[in-house]
Amino acid sequence: MFGKIKQALGNLAQRPNLMAALRNLGWLVFDRVFRLGVSFVVTLWLARYLAPELFGVYNYAIAFTALFSVVATFGLQSVVVQYLVDKPDQQNSTLASAFAIQLAGGVIAFILSVLAAFNLVGNEPTVLVAVLLLSTINLFRFSDTVRYYFESRVQSKRIVVTENLVFMLIVLLRIAMILLELPLIYFVALLVLEAVLTTLAFLWLFGIQKLKALRFDSSNFLSMLKVAWLLALSMGAIMLYMRVDQIMLASLLNQEAVGIYSAAVRISEIWYVFPAVIVGSVFPRIIKELRIDAARANRQLDVLLTAFSIVSILVGLLVGSYSTEIIVFLFGEDYRASASVLRIHVWSSVFVFSGILGGRWLVAMDMQKVLLVSTLIGVVANIAMNYLMIPVYGVEGAAWATLVAQFMSAILVNCFHPASRQLFWMQMSALSLLSLRHIARWWRLNSR
Repeated sequence: MFGKIKQALGNLAQRPNLMAALRNLGWLVFDRVFRLGVSFVVTLWLARYLAPELFGVYNYAIAFTALFSVVATFGLQSVVVQYLVDKPDQQNSTLASAFAIQLAGGVIAFILSVLAAFNLVGNEPTVLVAVLLLSTINLFRFSDTVRYYFESRVQSKRIVVTENLVFMLIVLLRIAMILLELPLIYFVALLVLEAVLTTLAFLWLFGIQKLKALRFDSSNFLSMLKVAWLLALSMGAIMLYMRVDQIMLASLLNQEAVGIYSAAVRISEIWYVFPAVIVGSVFPRIIKELRIDAARANRQLDVLLTAFSIVSILVGLLVGSYSTEIIVFLFGEDYRASASVLRIHVWSSVFVFSGILGGRWLVAMDMQKVLLVSTLIGVVANIAMNYLMIPVYGVEGAAWATLVAQFMSAILVNCFHPASRQLFWMQMSALSLLSLRHIARWWRLNSR
């Protein structure tokens, strides 16, 4: 056995592209695990300090702002990375277009969120101020273009180091504010400060010379818009059905219900970052493989889907079985009601894991319209079910609505379109664990 492992490691050393992807993945995983671990602990402390009602206001403001962040980012991550990988000679015009789209999108997102805030929460001063303050974050989303640039070059180390320096400063300030027992609005303002400092750090990392070298090309700009607008709508739908539950809980129940629900979601969604990191690091390589050997690329996709299914099912079983103990231990007795929400909501990770990878595959196969339709169906189902179930089942109803919507959007809809039916069968095969044989086959092939 050890001989096979040694041989496999030797083979990896002879594949520089794969080794670069693995190193990049290592940095991304370190970044996410480190940030999640530290941030999670501090958030637990903050949740206990604020108690469910104010913690609900804090999360409501974040969810409200997130709904409009899609306008600022405009679904560009997949598009920019793919353009940079496929068209390296057009790098400067691609980056210039991405900066321009996100700058304009940030301004529009800010205006829309301000108008919506006055109409929806104008009679709640604390909530209104928190939402208005957080809305300014969307003005700084354009710096994400720098992240896309380094992601396309499989060079995430510099982004990770820079971003974590800012992150640690914000963490220390947040701890100081809790110790000083400052009001809620200070914690909201700290999120804005983090966005400002991250933007300045990213621009410094990108460099003045690279910024000066950017050349705006209207044809590239329009081409990117043509591809990205469908993704923006899809991401908007995704964000809506991920956050609309908190918005509707505040509307149909109260801010305390948002706090109870948010505590469960914090634990449930903490797992989502791992497939996102893995896909973000590995998928540029799969895109290249699709252009050369589609069958091999699909086998790699099959292996990843199966691995994601195994992990997500284990997470659902473990967290669901000990939901009460986890909630009380982490958040305290005030949040005991969150346990029943967590027991349901954690299973959405099974569909989210598969959907993250499936979504990137649909983009790579130029099937953005399929992705858009699936997410729109998901969001309509989520809103309808929230409206029907929250008044009857309370916070648990919101969890059920999210679970069903995730399944419909990430998997079920793929069955009804000929172009995406192949993906549907791969997803179902992975979820049923029938594809386990592909893991063994992949190991044998890569250990020779």
